[in-house]
Amino acid sequence: MLQCYAINKKSCDLLNNNPELRKDINEIVNDSKLEEYIENSIESENNIFHVVEILYNKKEELSKLLSKKRYCDLSNIKVATHHACHFCKVSENEICKSRNSQILDELLEVCDVKTID
Repeated sequence: MLQCYAINKKSCDLLNNNPELRKDINEIVNDSKLEEYIENSIESENNIFHVVEILYNKKEELSKLLSKKRYCDLSNIKVATHHACHFCKVSENEICKSRNSQILDELLEVCDVKTID
C-alpha cells in the first residue's frame, strides 16, 4: 500500500517524540508479531524520501548519462509542473514553505523538457 511520504515523515516524528503514542503503537505491533519501533531508529529527514528527491540528488549523474545517449528527444515538449503538497506547503502564514519549490522544474530541465507556468 502506497502512502503519502509526508504522512510517513509526520508519523516518524510522532513516534520519535511521543513516548506514550510509541508505546501504544508498539502494543499493536507486538500483537501483530511485528518488530517494535525503537525511538529514533528512523529519522524523517534522513531516511524518508520522495522519489523526486532521490532523482534530484542524482541530477548531475543523470545529466551526464543523458548527454552521452539520448533515448528520445524531449526538447520540443513543454510541461506544466504541479508541486502539490510534496514540495509546496500552504499554511496560515506562509505559502511555499519548502526546501526547493522548483525541484520538478530543475529535474525536467536536466532531461531537456521545458516547463511552463
